[in-house]
Amino acid sequence: MSSLGYSGPRSEDQEPEGAQSAWHRAQSVGSGWAGIVPSCVSPSSPRPFLRLRTADPQPPAPTGSRARVLRALGPAASAPCPAPDLIDRAFSRFRSGDVVHLRKLKNELNVLELWYGVTYAFKDLSLSCAAQFLQYFLEKKGKHVTIVVGTSGDTGSAAIESVQGAKNVDIIVLLPKGHCTKIQELQMTTVLKENVHVFGVEGNSDELDEPIKAMFTDVAFVKKHNLMSLNSINWCRVLVQIAHHFFAYFQCSPSLDMHPLPFVEMVVPTGAGGNLAAGCLAQKMGLPVRLVAAVNHNDIIHRAIQRGDFSLSAAVRPSLASAMDIQVPYNMERIFWLFSGSNSQVTRALMEQFERTQSLHLPKDLHSKCSSVLPGLSLCSQVPRSSPGCRADPQDTGRNPSSGAQGDTLHSDEERR
Repeated sequence: MSSLGYSGPRSEDQEPEGAQSAWHRAQSVGSGWAGIVPSCVSPSSPRPFLRLRTADPQPPAPTGSRARVLRALGPAASAPCPAPDLIDRAFSRFRSGDVVHLRKLKNELNVLELWYGVTYAFKDLSLSCAAQFLQYFLEKKGKHVTIVVGTSGDTGSAAIESVQGAKNVDIIVLLPKGHCTKIQELQMTTVLKENVHVFGVEGNSDELDEPIKAMFTDVAFVKKHNLMSLNSINWCRVLVQIAHHFFAYFQCSPSLDMHPLPFVEMVVPTGAGGNLAAGCLAQKMGLPVRLVAAVNHNDIIHRAIQRGDFSLSAAVRPSLASAMDIQVPYNMERIFWLFSGSNSQVTRALMEQFERTQSLHLPKDLHSKCSSVLPGLSLCSQVPRSSPGCRADPQDTGRNPSSGAQGDTLHSDEERR
């Protein structure tokens, strides 16, 4: 696989990049708050990836099929580094040798278990890999970076675990006081390593994003202090999450010999939208999945897809899943960019209007594309159900009836920020 080019959703610049320059651009937010994306994502057949399911009769422990997907994606992100070794090292502390496990339930319903990492959060998967890639390049270049992370809970603790004790990395985590669970707060504040710095701040996670965003738009300041982010704004996070979707498809597809390949419905509880963006990219790469974005009463993604209303509500309503209490799902910028035909000018205009007015009504053509690719939205307050027709929510009336292929329904672990 040849190297990809990368760009920001708001930038017209599309330059072909090797592994190291792509990684360096992925490190920080820069002037585009939504981070980088591949400059060219073309629809293709997933069959080269599907062959990875059985490529190795005895897959190397502990990572199996999932690592083989990452290795296939690796040349676009991490070559010429020794990706297999780094991935195996990243997953060495997981409590299950499978790393990720698909639990098969009744009525073609499956649950993708993503909680076998050190902090029990699915963020352990992508952050463990990102940290290994980061340290590889830092050691090679003899450089040091300072990571700045805003969190509502589990991104902070997973990021800390991934880099704690690393000699070339300092990490600063801002946690919103009173908005994290006690376990998450203790996971962050009890790591006694010299390179770990945790601060409690007033406000919710959306509010603490604002000063972080302002800081990263000061490019000179970012370069002077070698700053970067490990929130899902970092492309490596999304890259690894693309592998979640391929791995899940391998495991629960009823058949890989059918033509066309069967569809699998994937229900993705979402907050900032990183895992949802990864699913859209996997879909764009040819993976035959239907995505259902599950939200709670903080439903900006639901309103954007169903009605084209991408606007802030009057207030955030706290829930037990604090990572889903997001009013500014910044990965939607990546999704808008994908569905606008990679049109950076349109994306920039839309996001600047949203940032200026906190209100945005999607253009008719963009709303139509978003709702056709993401036809299913479910509220977490509803009890989802599954049937051979892949219907995930009894309240879901927005499904595209023409999609009609049979397949399994997959519920992923709750997306936390």
